[in-house]
Amino acid sequence: LTTSRQRIWADDASFWSAAVESNPHSWRAWRELATVHLGAGRLEEAEAAFLRALPDTPRSERPILLNNLGIVYQQTGRLAAAETSFREAAEINPRYADPLYNLGLQCWSRALRLESEGEGNAAAAQLDEARRYFEAALAIDPDLATAHYGLG
Repeated sequence: LTTSRQRIWADDASFWSAAVESNPHSWRAWRELATVHLGAGRLEEAEAAFLRALPDTPRSERPILLNNLGIVYQQTGRLAAAETSFREAAEINPRYADPLYNLGLQCWSRALRLESEGEGNAAAAQLDEARRYFEAALAIDPDLATAHYGLG
């Protein structure tokens, strides 16, 4: 028994995999497994686990899940889906800074692309929007270092 338990507790992925196996309806176990996969760069597995958790996740907990799902989408190049996830997270909890910061990153990335395409006015508009998102995130969480970095 001790040896089998040691395998389960060997690492976070093993622990949360065992948790979803023993309780497949636990949104929290699926979300935690997804977060472990995201941290390890296993984006396909992270997406599948976040999507499995989503239907059962209480509304109050959805913003964290949606923000992290948005990060998966962003890292896999699905920028429209990422933006939708970030916006939904921010709508559910307007006092959660992370999706606002991530929306700012989306705008900043768009500005860089537009600038490289010679679209200076459109790029400037995206930079202004990015700045507004970073400032909104900092109004909620003044210690969010990445948003300070985004403002320069």
